[in-house]
Amino acid sequence: FTHHRKYNLAAIGNTVKAITFGGVDGVGNNVTQMTAYSMVAGNTDAAVDFGDIPELDPNSVTLYYHYNGQPISSPTRGIFVSPSGRDGNSRNVVSDVLTYITFDTASDTTDFGNLTVARTNQGSFASTTRGVVAGGNTGSSSIAYSNVLDYITIASTGNATDFGNLSAGRSSFFCGSNTTRGVTMGGYGGSAVDTMDYYTIASAGNATDFGNLTAAVEKLGVISNGTKSWNGTDIITIATAANATLLTADADYVASYTAF
Repeated sequence: FTHHRKYNLAAIGNTVKAITFGGVDGVGNNVTQMTAYSMVAGNTDAAVDFGDIPELDPNSVTLYYHYNGQPISSPTRGIFVSPSGRDGNSRNVVSDVLTYITFDTASDTTDFGNLTVARTNQGSFASTTRGVVAGGNTGSSSIAYSNVLDYITIASTGNATDFGNLSAGRSSFFCGSNTTRGVTMGGYGGSAVDTMDYYTIASAGNATDFGNLTAAVEKLGVISNGTKSWNGTDIITIATAANATLLTADADYVASYTAF
């Protein structure tokens, strides 16, 4: 087992186990390996090999795959959404592939199905039973921003089904969710946007306006605790549509860390 130093990777997990995957190592090689870490308080076990993602080609000379999307998970299963990246000419490599793992069993990824549209740089959000894949860039030699929303039932396998549409085509945005509602935030559709939209996960439908971020941003991470979502500067209450609140003082940041 080789513990790679890497970048452009992603992570997925439940309350017991966290798994990092994808990425590029320090000398430019694609990393197909998944690495598992314990999330149990007080457990100091070393990281262990979980399996591989066969869709990420470690031997390709012209295709530099990393993970350009947001995965989906339930307490028992993780879904990898369109592993993708850029080729040697910095053109997007889009994918419609869905694969999955079961957190309790170390293994390579298994085929789940396909999205309705191949893409990269998409967002996703989920309840404990349903996952929604949102937007992304569908172009390879040119940029084409998608407004497509797909959904899957996490516990089964099969191709994705149309859910609805974003308020506008965009990619590189971030998402927060609780068990009933997902919120898409920011992103890029020719320029960065401050848009926030929300969706009821159990009911297919188009975007509904949630409010605005305090600034137009893209490519930020976000954490959610079932009540609030936080991107490092702005915070929202998922159940309440409203503009985001900007955290400016140290006390605000301390309070936000405590909330999570």
